[in-house]
Amino acid sequence: MSSIHTNVAAMTALRTKEAVSSSLTRTINSIATGQRISEASHNAAYWSVSVGMQNRVNLLSTVQDMLGFAAAMIDVSHAAMEETREILQQISARLLAAKQSGVDLDAIQLEVSQFADQTSEIADAAVFSDINWLRTDIDDLHEKLLDDRSRQLVSSISRSDSGGLLINKMAVDLKVTSLYNADGGGILQADPRSPGTIGGTRAPLPAVGYDNYSDGRRGLGSAASIPMNFTGPFTFGADDTIRFSLTVDADNPNAATNGGLPGPYDGGTTYEIEIDRALVDLALPGRDGLVSDYEEWASVVRTALAGTGVSVSFSTVWDSDVGGYVRRENYFELRSQESLGHDGSNVSIGNLDVTGNAGDFYEADRYGSLSSRIVLPFDSFKLFEDVEIAFDFAVNGAVEGSHVIDRDLIEDILGRDDGVVETAAEMLLLLESLVGRNGLLLELDGNSIVIRTDPADDRLNGAKTSIGFHSVSVNIEPIPAFGLLDIDVAANPGLVDAYIHTVEGMLRRTIQASALMGALKQRVDVQSRFQTALSDAFQRGIGQLVDTDMTRAAAKLAALQAQDELATQMLSIANSNQKPLLQLFGT
Repeated sequence: MSSIHTNVAAMTALRTKEAVSSSLTRTINSIATGQRISEASHNAAYWSVSVGMQNRVNLLSTVQDMLGFAAAMIDVSHAAMEETREILQQISARLLAAKQSGVDLDAIQLEVSQFADQTSEIADAAVFSDINWLRTDIDDLHEKLLDDRSRQLVSSISRSDSGGLLINKMAVDLKVTSLYNADGGGILQADPRSPGTIGGTRAPLPAVGYDNYSDGRRGLGSAASIPMNFTGPFTFGADDTIRFSLTVDADNPNAATNGGLPGPYDGGTTYEIEIDRALVDLALPGRDGLVSDYEEWASVVRTALAGTGVSVSFSTVWDSDVGGYVRRENYFELRSQESLGHDGSNVSIGNLDVTGNAGDFYEADRYGSLSSRIVLPFDSFKLFEDVEIAFDFAVNGAVEGSHVIDRDLIEDILGRDDGVVETAAEMLLLLESLVGRNGLLLELDGNSIVIRTDPADDRLNGAKTSIGFHSVSVNIEPIPAFGLLDIDVAANPGLVDAYIHTVEGMLRRTIQASALMGALKQRVDVQSRFQTALSDAFQRGIGQLVDTDMTRAAAKLAALQAQDELATQMLSIANSNQKPLLQLFGT
């Protein structure tokens, strides 16, 4: 019986020793690794979560590296773009100096050429890891889809609703950043996107070297007038008289520009006018009937026609000697003010009866010039992606609406997806879809488009009439028609203004590109800070799940070491001297 008790005691001491040793080993490992759960067997649930979180931390570390790469790429490109902007400002200053008379254009051109060459070198040097956003090689840069002309930078990672990994990116549009593109269209190159005259709706202005157009092709009628030439001086005698019938604003049956005005016709308003010595004295008091110059005679006639709706006005002519407009000597005109409420514009002198000096009056019948018809000489054009043409269309001073021509309209009306308006017939279809209405006729005349009002609906004549396109604008203009490297003020001094406009356009696009890079840099910085904070949060979460509480582990280690020592002594006693142990068990 004592032998059995001895074996039980030894086995108990051994199991105690093994249990303490196992716990001591785990505690020592926990302190050594800093993790209380380092494998699935310690706590499968916590271990699984911690492994997943650690994998996310590793991914975030990779994203941080990618953000660092993006930041470096942006810094290189932004620095190059800012240097280009400063150079363009220097070129602009030199071009302004070239406008001054007496300057050495050869010397200015030498500086401009050096600056221009430097921009090319800057574009070549803006490379990081074989990537260059300023020197590109993209076919048809302005027509490429955004995905095909952009470069992608990793910005962050996230999980989809289904748990899949999503890699989020930010796009760098090379159309915005390219200074020189192999196929053309870079910021410092000629821009191919001008729609020109927009099928004739605007007229080219006399400026060479850059696209410059009127804000709309339109017509404006003018009021009826009768010119008067003064051949005095003369004295108006006591028995002298000038009598005539004055008709104002009668209809013009031969308004040929609208195909003839249908009847019935408005005869206007007729006045019986008489100029005698009393009226001359009223207009020129104390002159005893003397009319010495054309201004005095105009004053007499103005007095005679007061209240008739006809003005007496002077006109001007260009005088190169004074470099401006001066009044035309010995000339004035009787002009309809179109204020009597008639549709017509007419001044008619009839039944002239003169006693004595006629004062250069003569019978005449004048009508205003009609502008209810406009001719658009068609030019084919292409509307590039993201280009919009806006315009107003007005008839007789009334704007009939604002309109937009874009790629969607061209595709809807013409069925073309290339943005090309190739023929006058195609342009006619576009205009009919935008401005067509009852009473407005749109017709082809060879390679031109005629827009006119129907005379059955529009009987106006003279200055009351107008038709055409107003406020035509293209959202990308002004744009350069040649590149920075093409500027040569010495060879083309007449193009200085054009060069200035070109560089101003380039400078605006450079500022836009620089702003884009600044925004990208800010986004990268924000993402980098966020990724760092996110990684730190994951690390703290992992630590809360699996890290060792060192204070508790140290106390536990001390206790286990004491227990292990006691267990060792107990096992030693059991093996060497069984009697004390038997006494412990009461045997």
